[in-house]
Amino acid sequence: MSYAERMARELRHYEETTEVHDLPPAFHYWSNRYVRPQLESLGFASPDDFLLRSAAKALERGGELLSIGSGNADLELRLARQLAQKGQRDFRIHCLEINPAMSERGRAAAQAEGLAEHLLFHAEDFNHWRAQRIAALPSSNWTGFDAVWANQSLHHVVELEHLLDEAAASLRPTGVFLVSDMIGRNGHQRWPTALKMVQEFWRELPPSYRWNRAFGVNEEWFQDRDCASHSFEGIRAQDILPLLSERFGFELFFAFGNVMDIFVDRTFGGHFQVEREWDRDFLDRVARRDQEAIEGGILPPTHLLARLRLDKAQYPLPTHVAGPSPAQCLAAMEREQQLPAATTTKDPYLWDAWPHDPRVELQQAAKGLARLARDRETFQLQAAHLATELQARTEWAQDMEQQRDTAMAYVQSLERDVAERTAWAQGLDRENLQLSAHIQRLE
Repeated sequence: MSYAERMARELRHYEETTEVHDLPPAFHYWSNRYVRPQLESLGFASPDDFLLRSAAKALERGGELLSIGSGNADLELRLARQLAQKGQRDFRIHCLEINPAMSERGRAAAQAEGLAEHLLFHAEDFNHWRAQRIAALPSSNWTGFDAVWANQSLHHVVELEHLLDEAAASLRPTGVFLVSDMIGRNGHQRWPTALKMVQEFWRELPPSYRWNRAFGVNEEWFQDRDCASHSFEGIRAQDILPLLSERFGFELFFAFGNVMDIFVDRTFGGHFQVEREWDRDFLDRVARRDQEAIEGGILPPTHLLARLRLDKAQYPLPTHVAGPSPAQCLAAMEREQQLPAATTTKDPYLWDAWPHDPRVELQQAAKGLARLARDRETFQLQAAHLATELQARTEWAQDMEQQRDTAMAYVQSLERDVAERTAWAQGLDRENLQLSAHIQRLE
C-alpha cells in the first residue's frame, strides 16, 4: 500500500471509533494479575495512571503538554480535569491528531466540560509535524513543552526519526517525554522464539478458541500476520526502543509482555472466559512462561512504559526500572533478528489438553459452523432482497429518466413552436408597417 492509501484507510477506520482501547476480560485478568504488581512497584496502578501522574507532576506549576496522536482526547481531558480540580489554571494541552472526526469529538467534550481554553487541537500528520508551527500561531506565547506524551501512537509512525527529533527539540531542558507504546516486531508480528512458544500453546487450544474474530477465519495454526502490510499498525514498532535510546536518557523504564498478547487481545482473547478454571489455568501458564522468558533475556518485550529525559549523561541507566533493562531488551531483539523463521511440523492439536472430551469440543465447533451457515443463509436472503430492491429502484430511476427525456423533448418542441410563431408574428408586423407606409403615400 502507498502512504496515501494507508492514511485514507486509517482515517476511515477511526472516523467512527469512540472507544479506542476496548479489550476483552482475558486482557484485564492478565494485566491485573501479572502486570499491575510490577507497575505498582514503580508507584502506578495502570499505564494511564503512569501518564496522568507523570504529566500532572510536570505541570504542577503550570505549563504546556503535547499529546502525540491524541485521538478523542479522552486521557487529555482527564488530565485537564484533574489539574483544574486542584486549582491549576495556567496550563495548556496541545492535542496533535490527524483524524478530524476524533479531534472534533475531543473539542466538543472539552467545550461541554468548560475546559476548552486548556485544550488546543492541531490537525496535522505527525510524520511531517514541526513544533515551531505552534509558536507561529496568532497570539501564541509558546516557548517549549514541559511534557510530551505518546500514548499508543509511535507504532503508527513512519517518520519516527523526524518526530522524535521534533519532540526532543521542543522539550524544555527540564521537560519529560512520556511513552506508553508497542515496541515488538514490525507489523505486530512475533519474533522467531516467541512464535515458537505461541505455537506450542496454540496446540492446546480447542478449535472453538481458534476463530480469528478480526478476519473471520479459523486458524488451525496461528497465522503470524503482518498488520503493517495494509495499515500503519506497528509499521516501525521495533525501531521505537533503539531510537529512543539514541536520543534520550531513561528515568523510568518498564517493558513487559510478548507471547501473552496473542491470547488476550481482541482477535482471540474474547474466547476465554476467566470464570472457567481451565481458561484461567491456561492464561496463567502462558503469563508465567512469558514473564520468565522476558526477565531472562530470552524474549524481547512488546510493551513499553518510559519516562525519558533530554540529559542522557544524568540518566545513563533508569533510576526506576521493573523487569529487563533497556540494554537487555535491545540485546534480546538483536539476537532474534539473527534467527531463522519459526516453522510448524507437529500436529496442531494436543487432543488431551482440552478442557473437555474432544467429541464435545467438535460438537461445539460443529454448532458454531452451523450457526455460521445459518448466518450466511440469512445474509444471502438479505442480499437477494437488496438486489431485488436495487433492481426495482434502478428500473424506477430509468423510467424517471425516460419521462424526463420525453418532457425535455416536449419542452424543446414548444420552444421551437414559440420561436416559429414569434418569427411569423414579427413578419406580420413588418408587412403591416409596409402596408401602412404605402397607404400614406397613396393619400
